[in-house]
Amino acid sequence: MMALWPRWVVFAAVVGAAASGLAAQAEPVAAQTTVLNTDSYWRMFLTHRKTVARTAEGQLEETRFSRTWGGCLVSGVSTPLPPDGWNGADFDDSTWKRTRGPLLSPPGKGYEELVFSTMALICARARFEVTDPQSVGDLTLSLAYRGGVVAYLNGKEVARGHLPDPDKKGLEALAEDCSIETFETVDGKPLLEEHRKDPQNAERLDKRVRHLTGIKIPAASLRRGTNVLALELHRSAYPAGKKQDALRWVPIGLVDVELRATGSGIVPNVGRPKGVQVWSHSPSDRVLLTRDYGSAEDPGLRVVKVFGARNGAFPGQIVVSSTEAIRGLKVEPSELKGPGILPAKAIQVRYPRSDSEAGGLRIFQFYQRVKSFDTLDETAPAEVAVPENAEGVAQPIWLTVHVPRDAKPGHYTGTVTVTVDGAAPVRMPLELRVADWTLPEPKDFQTEVGFFESPESVAMKYGLEFWSEQHWQMLDKVFAMMALVGADHVYIPLIRRTHFGNAQSMVRWIRTEGGGYAHDFSIVEKYLDLAIKHLGKPKVVCVVAWDLSDGSRYEATPDPKKWRMPDHGVRITVLDPNSGKLEEAEGPKYGTPEARPFWKPVYDGLVKIMKDRDLDLSTLMNGIVGDCVPNQEIWDDLHAVAPGLKWVSHNHPGARWVLYDKKREEWCGHAAYVYTPAVIDPDEKRFYGWQATKMRLCAFPRWVFDWSCPATYRVLLEENLVVGLMGVARTGFDFWQVIPHAGKAFGRGTLCNRYPENDWTQTSVCAGAAQWVTPGQDGPLSTMRMEMFRSGAQECEARILIEKALVDPATRAKLGEDLATRAQQLLDQRQRLIAILRDESFWSLPGLRWEEDSGELYRLAAEVAKKLAD
Repeated sequence: MMALWPRWVVFAAVVGAAASGLAAQAEPVAAQTTVLNTDSYWRMFLTHRKTVARTAEGQLEETRFSRTWGGCLVSGVSTPLPPDGWNGADFDDSTWKRTRGPLLSPPGKGYEELVFSTMALICARARFEVTDPQSVGDLTLSLAYRGGVVAYLNGKEVARGHLPDPDKKGLEALAEDCSIETFETVDGKPLLEEHRKDPQNAERLDKRVRHLTGIKIPAASLRRGTNVLALELHRSAYPAGKKQDALRWVPIGLVDVELRATGSGIVPNVGRPKGVQVWSHSPSDRVLLTRDYGSAEDPGLRVVKVFGARNGAFPGQIVVSSTEAIRGLKVEPSELKGPGILPAKAIQVRYPRSDSEAGGLRIFQFYQRVKSFDTLDETAPAEVAVPENAEGVAQPIWLTVHVPRDAKPGHYTGTVTVTVDGAAPVRMPLELRVADWTLPEPKDFQTEVGFFESPESVAMKYGLEFWSEQHWQMLDKVFAMMALVGADHVYIPLIRRTHFGNAQSMVRWIRTEGGGYAHDFSIVEKYLDLAIKHLGKPKVVCVVAWDLSDGSRYEATPDPKKWRMPDHGVRITVLDPNSGKLEEAEGPKYGTPEARPFWKPVYDGLVKIMKDRDLDLSTLMNGIVGDCVPNQEIWDDLHAVAPGLKWVSHNHPGARWVLYDKKREEWCGHAAYVYTPAVIDPDEKRFYGWQATKMRLCAFPRWVFDWSCPATYRVLLEENLVVGLMGVARTGFDFWQVIPHAGKAFGRGTLCNRYPENDWTQTSVCAGAAQWVTPGQDGPLSTMRMEMFRSGAQECEARILIEKALVDPATRAKLGEDLATRAQQLLDQRQRLIAILRDESFWSLPGLRWEEDSGELYRLAAEVAKKLAD
């Protein structure tokens, strides 16, 4: 989760100690200027390996890091080494991660080291320009680092520290071991940064950082034009006798670096340049409001590259940064020319905002304060002001290229002209590569997407009367947004005051003479019709006639102390058809003689609605089993009035596998796990989520938040496919902040958990993302996260097509061994990368060519489809 932390805060303790050490040890050199430092922009490539530990006998052994965070196990995988020649001045690193240092995971409470424990090698490159080599004197390099390091200037080794490499293992070599005292306090406990207040422990913390200072580099190593300082950082092994779950830091990383030189013929690459910069930026990567800027020396910033296929929408991103306020921003795309012509209108231009609402988890408010971007506004901002005490500001420009179904495959080129007041227009080249394959319509996507839509949130946010014509028009726009990623579920509360926070039930009871009820199903019918219009036939229609306060047991325990008995009847909404007035009322409690006659006509009416729309009755389900389950009486009553109706289950694994003497496959029609299984190395096992259709198994993406990095959302669906799940479910789509903050940890400010008696706490709908879209003036606006999820859904369709061909011996034979091998290698590479992209740790995503690899994925899908059609 480290990408969220401001680097200058996170590393203050480590960097401060290291920097002071550098200053104290380095010999002063007259008239030297800093050419590169830690805060310069670096291009970075990570290589991951299984964690390596030293045994008591001094031998090395590979081990898996076993500690979990957010339900995710880290399973050791191996990712590629950088290409040969990576440290040379002319190497193309445009697909590597672009970041500013330090390059290591931060100190803290421990979980933040989760993914980084598998880091084995960090390769980093930074550029600077030399206009006149003859006028430059010798250079001085100083480094502070964890593990070991090799430094190169223009491909030639100039320094090495704590990396003897007697066995000539090169990039696979281990650095010298760290002392045991860098891992534990003076009294043998895991050493944390918080122990720095103790002088003895502070000394141990400081020993984690190693130093090379005052390294002289001859000026003859320089060349006219672009020069590159490359750093190769190696890990140390963990010490013997330590449990991996007790290790709270990773012995690899760059803490501080400074390259200094004399003379006027060298151009420093330090700090934000004056004026306006325009550059391309990976859409998977976060942009920070005041932190990020463009640098002229990096050629990878000069072209926007987009990869896709027919009938899809594909992202690109440009960023404008400036040391002054950005005014008069105007963006004009040209048509794209290639095998055919795509008109300029095929390029949708939107402007990310940094003021998104952030519902969700109160305990992580610190992360929410980080000023990155999310909401995609259709209108350019009138002004992007430089915040107080900031050196500049950035404004992204989000491009979505819509490729029509009849587009000709091939390479297209065009430009995007960016104009800002006070600066010359910038014509940014835009390249589009279209594969010869056609994506299905989103409603036909094979992944599972179970959004919770909150109609009452929509009405309250826009000040609309519930179920008025204006409300339905706004819901039409909401469902149109849900359709972009192939949403599949519809949730219909039959009672009020559920954990969704709904004040009304969708079915309206109408009192009749004699004390009975008739029923108004018009809202249910209209709501379901709206869903079908945009989503197609839903895969799950979940009706909610029960919640915790209606009678529940924790994990179906037989212990009466853990039963919750109701103090009220089922809460319903009663309609007076003459006046139109609504009344809050209660029906009979479950387990009473009146319960089944009360519910039987409701379920009969729901079945008729399903049949009238030719919907599969197996998709109609009761909901929702959680960590707490309905009491036996509720279970019996609902199965009596609707025999065969299965349940939706959103919970931790546990006693619910067998519920009231029924095995899971007998009662569960759709399940979403809180804990997603670990993504493992495909050499050990490959899973295929699209095969998990029996119970529509999905992941509940808890700990994926409204403010999580866009990269997290891009791989979210594919991550679940490769562990054997169909997709994601139980995530709020439009749970906007519409009520005063109630101080709750989960769902704060949203309708989620609005009613205390039905608070699902850590398994709430808003225990992860509360919203995927943002309320705009005239309707919901998409977000960067939503667009990344959309990209991931499209990529999953290509993956599924290829996987289905590979697992069937007959179709694999049609592909031929060459195509089958290439396809499997790419899928395996993506799986290994996804295995280390848990939580917010996405350093490697651009560094392993994710954009280009997605283009290759589409190209391979085209090859596979053609072979199968022959």
